[in-house]
Formats: sequence, structure tokens, C-alpha cells
Amino acid sequence: MLYHSQEFGNTAVMAEAVAEGLRTAGCEVDLFNTNDKRFDLTEFPKYECVAFGSPNYFSYIAGGLKTFMDDHYIQDVRKGLKGLIPG
Repeated sequence: MLYHSQEFGNTAVMAEAVAEGLRTAGCEVDLFNTNDKRFDLTEFPKYECVAFGSPNYFSYIAGGLKTFMDDHYIQDVRKGLKGLIPG
């Protein structure tokens, strides 16, 4: 689960709750807060599924999560990760 949480930590609490539900269902879950550091894209292909969590900043996602999405787009287009994500 990739999320951004700072200041009050509400998104982290929600991410933990979702992760706990998934673990209860038998899933293996990794949590990564983009506020702590930039996500290493070389790790992304090892995941079968991803969930995103972000505070609402005037109808926009948090900067750390936007950075991940930009990085992933650039990696997908330039380095050939096509087929990893349907669409």
C-alpha cells in the first residue's frame, strides 16, 4: 500500500486499517509512506496489487504520491514496463 501521511496521521491510520483487513483475508501487505522517502521503482514489479491513499489537498493528491505516479509514468514509457498495469 502506497500512501502519504504527515501532520495528523489520519491517512496512516486508514492505511493500517486497510492493511489489517487485507492481512486478515490472507494477503501479504507492505506499507510505504511517501512522506518518509521516495519509492524505489525497481521494487514495484514485485507487487501483484497496489492501493493508494492520500489526503485531499484542495481536490489534489499529496506531492509524494504524485511524484511516484510521475516516476512510474516515465519508467513505463521509457523503460518498457508495459503490460505490468492493465490499461
